Amino acid sequence: MRDIDQRLLVRQLAVSRRSIPSCQWGSIADAIVADRQSAEKHLRKPQADIDRTLFGLLPELKEKGVVVPGPIFDRRKIADVRAYLDPLPVYRGSHILSSDYQLRPFSEVQKDSAFAGYTVDQLLRAPHLVDFFNQPAIVDFIEEAFGCVPTLYSLNAWWSFPATSPTGDGMQRFHRDTDDWRFLTLFIYLTDVDEGAGPHQLVAGSHTVAGMTRLLEGVRSRSPTEQVIDPQQSFEVDTYFRPTFSAFVEDQLRDSTINIGGPAGTVFIANTVAIHRGLMPTAKPRLIVWARYGLGCNTNSTDLEQGPLARILANSAMPDTLRNRYINRLLFEFDRYPGPVPETPVATLPSRPAVERSDIGLDDVPLPALPTLTSPAERSLAAARRLEASRASQAPAKRPESGLAPKAKAMFRRLWDQASQGSQ
Repeated sequence: MRDIDQRLLVRQLAVSRRSIPSCQWGSIADAIVADRQSAEKHLRKPQADIDRTLFGLLPELKEKGVVVPGPIFDRRKIADVRAYLDPLPVYRGSHILSSDYQLRPFSEVQKDSAFAGYTVDQLLRAPHLVDFFNQPAIVDFIEEAFGCVPTLYSLNAWWSFPATSPTGDGMQRFHRDTDDWRFLTLFIYLTDVDEGAGPHQLVAGSHTVAGMTRLLEGVRSRSPTEQVIDPQQSFEVDTYFRPTFSAFVEDQLRDSTINIGGPAGTVFIANTVAIHRGLMPTAKPRLIVWARYGLGCNTNSTDLEQGPLARILANSAMPDTLRNRYINRLLFEFDRYPGPVPETPVATLPSRPAVERSDIGLDDVPLPALPTLTSPAERSLAAARRLEASRASQAPAKRPESGLAPKAKAMFRRLWDQASQGSQ
């Protein structure tokens, strides 16, 4: 019952958030943060221990909604992560909650899906990721941005494949995210990303009402006859999930849209309340991983996808401290074991030569080759056929009323509708 109550509470919070435009969430987040600051004193670091390496980026994050620290996830770690992930089964979709929940061989999924995703369980067992997302420079930066100790609530990684037209779950259209009252997303490119590989795009300044007001005033000055939405309305769910909204952004806010490309290992941190999308790849696939930090559990948090993993199964050398337990409480439990305690963690790093070659610099570390894929045209056609077949199988049954007199038809329709409502 405790698990059920937890899920119901999360959904109640989600309903509350969606009934309030996200531009008004700041005042609610401020109240939560003020409460946390007094309740979390034992979790906060002494001033002398805070890692301020990235603090210089805070003004840019506040102004634009995104910062790019650069390629700070090194290639040796990327090679390890790719070597671990590449053989694993995947699901169709860019997120497990928008997938069919079925793990299949990668070679099968890439034939008829725009995306191939990994589960949280797979990512928690991957080398380097958990420790990177918990490194002090990143966590302390996010804590400073939030005003309180953050919760690491979501991990996700997926391939985006070249296609001829955007398909799938809408992430290739401009939209906003609505996970928590206050949250940030850290992304890592695990492949090289250029224009042909589907770079992340974000409309700078669109995460605040003031920023949207400036952006839309610019549209009015350039195109006086253009019908422009109200800035606050752009934060309402019914507005920003419409295809027409994405088309408006692409046409009218192009000059304010930031394209984030870069070599494998590029890291960027975004407030994805801002308008954003992953551009559809046209030439080569993109593999990206995210970690999301917020104020607690929500409808996108890992604890709803699966129970927290036993800490001993996670691939991490993170110290067992109260602070780390709190930040990672939705990902894994430090005190739970799946059975007899093994002498070494089940998840271990890929094997390496006993001595690293000193003649190979970090920039020259070879990465696994990109996977072999079907052509974009074949994939797009197969994906369209699969989605059409899926919709057809879910179509409501037709009313068997042919041949009835008009009065009988009317009576039959009422009875059919009543029966249909009762079965929902």
